[in-house]
Amino acid sequence: MLEPILVVPHPHDDQRYLMVAGERRWRAARKAGLATIPAVVRMDMDERARVEAQVSENLHRSNLAPCEEGTQLARLVTLGHDVKSLAAAVGRSQGHVRARLKLVELPRGAQKLIDCGEWSIDEGLTVFKLLDHPDQLAEIIERQPHNVGHAVQRALDQITYDARHAELLADIERKGLTVIDDVPRSGAQLSALGIDEKDHAGEECHAHLISGNREWGSGPKLVAICTKANRHRAEGPSALKAPHRPGRTSEEKAETAARREATQTRHAAVVAAAKGRLGKGDCYPLILRAFTGGVSHETAARVCELLEIPARNNSGIPDPVGDPQTFAAKSEPNQLRAAVAIAMIYHEQQFQHWGTAPAAVEWLDWLQTRGYEPSEWDRQHVASKKRR
Repeated sequence: MLEPILVVPHPHDDQRYLMVAGERRWRAARKAGLATIPAVVRMDMDERARVEAQVSENLHRSNLAPCEEGTQLARLVTLGHDVKSLAAAVGRSQGHVRARLKLVELPRGAQKLIDCGEWSIDEGLTVFKLLDHPDQLAEIIERQPHNVGHAVQRALDQITYDARHAELLADIERKGLTVIDDVPRSGAQLSALGIDEKDHAGEECHAHLISGNREWGSGPKLVAICTKANRHRAEGPSALKAPHRPGRTSEEKAETAARREATQTRHAAVVAAAKGRLGKGDCYPLILRAFTGGVSHETAARVCELLEIPARNNSGIPDPVGDPQTFAAKSEPNQLRAAVAIAMIYHEQQFQHWGTAPAAVEWLDWLQTRGYEPSEWDRQHVASKKRR
């Protein structure tokens, strides 16, 4: 035994001692068969000093898990330590001590995830925000999401949304308001009509709906609605007129009718063209233009990368969506090359994620004709698609 253990006299038994420090040395000595070991007997240590010494020794163990460390620190809190004095007593920063003490307050399931390394200490502190919402906290512990921070924020957003929604329902019941689920086809929001809610409150068509969407970060709120907007047009029966919808003029009605007729005529022409004879020369530019004109920002950026197109417009501003179209407009070969680049990106995405077996095989065959040798992963991926 190279270093004596530390003990204090037992408060109720003169023949026994309480161990303060050196438990692992004592256990090792027992396994080694030692009959006696050296010990230092401290006569001047009260309970607080004894616990401080035990905790200090435990905290210096290299294999102490975060929540175990927090449990040791919590023992000192019961003796009257605050965070500042506790940090000084054990030689740790106040932030370190405060974080470990928070971990101790978490449910045992969360502590296990932290101590075994499934969750980081930061993730443990993140779920601490849900300590006052045990149901949501238990759900996250059970589900163990990949992104803990995102899951906690979604839970907090839902809690905030539900609380505000409950407040609105209570306010609606207290005021006796009429609430509808959606704006009817004959209705409109008062803001769209240009009518003040105070002026409209006495109208028979006055109502409210609860608007908002938690997914979009929009909290619930009451929106004033008119269920019969035509009542407030210039020719409507209500004395309250809508400034934004005074009633259409004869010219506006004629323009609407002309647009409707043109749309119907154009639709008939499209149907006839789809059923008629389709020449390659006529359809080729139309197909390529549609292909290059409807891509997403991400796909367009990848097209620029494949074709080595500078992703900038004429003003020098990045414009990945417009650049493939500009490239394609220069010539028919450019148009074909841009369309093929889009098709290759589409097939590669299909192959990696959700492509069917025939499509996956065709894509690999197409690449092989251009010198690509499929990897073992490629072959296994195609084989897995065939088995489904």
